[in-house]
Amino acid sequence: MTIQKQQGAAAIYFIFIIGAIMSMGVLAIEGSRYIGKKARLGDAMEAASIAVAEADTTKNDFNEAKANHVATQWLTHLIGDSKNLDVTASRRIEEDSYGISAKSPSKFAYYRYDIHTHSTHESWFKFTRWPAFDKEVVVANSGAAGRMQSAPVDMVFVADFSDSMDNDQEGYKPNKGDDDDKIDLLKKIVKDVTNALHKNNAESSFAFIPFAKRIVIKRYSEKDRKFRFYCVSPLLSPRHSLFEKVRQHKAFGELVLTLHSKKDNHDPGIKKREAIYHREGFTQYERYIAEQYMQWIREYDDDDDKNKNKYNNGLKDDDLDDDCDDDDEYHPLHECRLQIYRYENNLRLDYNHPTQHQAVNWERHIDIKRTAREINITHLPNFYSPMPYDLVQEGKFGDEDGIAFERHCAEWDDDDDNVPDFYTIDRTTFKTQDQLDKGFHNLIDEMEEDSGTDVYQGLLAAPHQFAKATNKERVIVVLSDGIENNDMFKQLVDAGMCDTIRHQLKHHGKSAPYNAHLLFVEFSQKEKDDEETDFYGSLPAYKKCFKDNIIKANDHADISDAILNYLTDDKGHNFYR
Repeated sequence: MTIQKQQGAAAIYFIFIIGAIMSMGVLAIEGSRYIGKKARLGDAMEAASIAVAEADTTKNDFNEAKANHVATQWLTHLIGDSKNLDVTASRRIEEDSYGISAKSPSKFAYYRYDIHTHSTHESWFKFTRWPAFDKEVVVANSGAAGRMQSAPVDMVFVADFSDSMDNDQEGYKPNKGDDDDKIDLLKKIVKDVTNALHKNNAESSFAFIPFAKRIVIKRYSEKDRKFRFYCVSPLLSPRHSLFEKVRQHKAFGELVLTLHSKKDNHDPGIKKREAIYHREGFTQYERYIAEQYMQWIREYDDDDDKNKNKYNNGLKDDDLDDDCDDDDEYHPLHECRLQIYRYENNLRLDYNHPTQHQAVNWERHIDIKRTAREINITHLPNFYSPMPYDLVQEGKFGDEDGIAFERHCAEWDDDDDNVPDFYTIDRTTFKTQDQLDKGFHNLIDEMEEDSGTDVYQGLLAAPHQFAKATNKERVIVVLSDGIENNDMFKQLVDAGMCDTIRHQLKHHGKSAPYNAHLLFVEFSQKEKDDEETDFYGSLPAYKKCFKDNIIKANDHADISDAILNYLTDDKGHNFYR
């Protein structure tokens, strides 16, 4: 074969193989391009998943439409030549170990955000006769991010232990064998939340402040070398007033204990108190004020009603209701209003009320503005007008002798625990689950409800529990069925109490500012068909105080999750796809 003929054959061979060569080149160029697109899409989706995680409001149901929009905006910016983006975002709760916290070697809970995307791209080479990619190619990838529930928390529970919490919770379906009382649901919520937070990080700390008309605290007595219990109030009197001097006086508790004495002319312990007044140099007006406080604190009996019958609208002895001693329903329509003597002298220790030609202006014995503004995080504060359990604690008197604890606080436990029915558990860090159960859960399980509802008593005492607290997250959780027996809560909220508490929680401490949360778990305000009227504007006041951080109570697992949602880390972290 001549050279000329061979050249012609080579040209024919070239024509046959040029298509294959070009197709291989096209596949190599376009293939590497789409591999790069897939990698680029993966990187963009990691950024988008973090954006979705940080934009999510974990305390609410997942907003898929909003998440898809956020992810699409980010991907459109980062993947500029995509003809179409099909984005799907989802959220779920997971548990895993990622070594993010050295203090939490076990698994911890987090919200996981998964994003799946299909991105459509136009091919560069659009051959119809030779092998090539389609005119449009869809590249898929995924991204994942999470928000942790692992940060340590300082949490204070302010728990309603009034009589109404013994009623059934509307809509609550307990497990088989469990009670459906509101107080039982409350205890389950506290246990669920503390267990979850402790499991995530054992550096979390917890306190528990049960309240009724007042709170009960426990203080160590150096004199007696044992713990003593006191029924107290955080409400303040006007600065430098006679009320403040009497309520803060070191002898106030001693005066209260004289009420256990036998009656002298229908007045228990008056001779002992006269000796104390003389010893402490009380003035005439200070003595008058102190005696009025003793009148409100002491027990009543039939003789009191007989002697004061003229103040009871002419009611006969048989018509007098003994339950009005500790009734928590002193609203304008309640029948106890007919018993003027008992009403005017009952449940008045911590409220302002109109004076009726008295020598002292009792309308100002509690300073609302001062109480709302002077909220400081101090260690073991000295609360006002303490009612000691000393003699009851020593077994020298029964729980109904002399002092009417049931009107203001917890009665003394009739069992062998040697503690009041409920009392404050100061903030503590529990290193192990066993310590948490024995030093927190078991104590709360034994507590019993009693008396009326004054949420402000517990809420005002809560900030003090954060003294020396170091964790970045600070949380107060109020649990109540929320119908107040007076308008003090509304007055305190209007005077700025809740704003002051938030400010103190955020800015008091070496590592300020802190993340401060005020949450309200709202139980049903009625039992079955027996609806209770909100005479004092409690519900609008709760809304003003807690804003949107109000959780409806029906199922303890859902409520616990809702509380934990508020505490989720606001920073997104990428996870393995």
